[in-house]
Amino acid sequence: MQHDPTILRRIEAGLRTTACFGRVVTHVPGFLVAVAPGGAAGLAVAVPDGVEPRDLGAALADVEAVFGRYGIEPALEYVEERHPTLAPSAHARGWRTGMTAPVMAWSHSGPTAPDDDRASAVLFPDSDDVALLEAYLRGQSRAYGGDGGDALAWMPVLRAGLAAGTVVVAALPVDARIVAGASVQIGAGVGELAGVWTLPEARRRGHADTVCAAALRRVFTPDLPLCWLSAAPAATGLYQRLGFRRVGTQRNLTGPLPERSAPGPQSGPPALS
Repeated sequence: MQHDPTILRRIEAGLRTTACFGRVVTHVPGFLVAVAPGGAAGLAVAVPDGVEPRDLGAALADVEAVFGRYGIEPALEYVEERHPTLAPSAHARGWRTGMTAPVMAWSHSGPTAPDDDRASAVLFPDSDDVALLEAYLRGQSRAYGGDGGDALAWMPVLRAGLAAGTVVVAALPVDARIVAGASVQIGAGVGELAGVWTLPEARRRGHADTVCAAALRRVFTPDLPLCWLSAAPAATGLYQRLGFRRVGTQRNLTGPLPERSAPGPQSGPPALS
C-alpha cells in the first residue's frame, strides 16, 4: 500500500466539500459539522477542516456540542493517515470506531474495465427524473438491508447535487427494473465513487462492474482525473479490476449521544478548496 500525501490531501479536500454540500455547516476548531436540513441523523457528519486543532479533546467536545443541538449521535469521517492521533483522542472521550475501510484511488490515465454489451443500457438521470431516482434509492436501500423507503431522505440532497453538477448517478435497468447503481460525488476537483449497489437477487452477474465502469467513463476526463472510494472488504476485487489501488484508510467514529440543547446560530457552507 502506498501512502501518497498529495493524493490523500486531495481526497480529504474532496470529502470535506461533498460532506458539506446541501447541508447546514458549523465550523469549530479543526472540524466542519454538516447536518442536512431537518437534522436527520443519517445525513449528519463531521469532517476535519484541514487545520489541526491545538487541543484535540476540546475540539471534539465542540463537535459533540453541535450534534447536541440536534439531539443526534455524533459521527466523524476522515482519512486515518492524515490524522493518526484522532482515534486515540476520540476513544478516550468515549467515541467508538464504527468502520475502517481501505481508501482506493483511480486515475483517468490508468486502466478501466472494458465496455460490455450492457453499458449502453446504463441510465444517467437528472434532477427532474424523480421516479427513476426514487427507484434507484429504494433499490439501494434494499441492497444495503433496508426496507426500501428509508433512503428517500437523501432525495433533496441528491436532486440538488444533480442540478448543480456535483453528483452523477448511474443506474442499470434489466427487464425494466433498476438492479444496480452507483454515484459519483464531485468536490475540490476530485470524484468519489460511492453508494455502489446491486439487488440481492441480481448479484454475481457483473452488474456492479458494468455500472461502475460506465460511471467512470462518463465522469472522468483529463480535467477531472482522480477518483477515490472507501471499499467494503468484499468489494475490493471489483475495484481492483477497475484499476483502483489502495492508498490509505478511512475511519468512521461515532460519539456518545448528547443531550439535546437549544439550536444556536448556524453558518452557511464555507468556501472550501
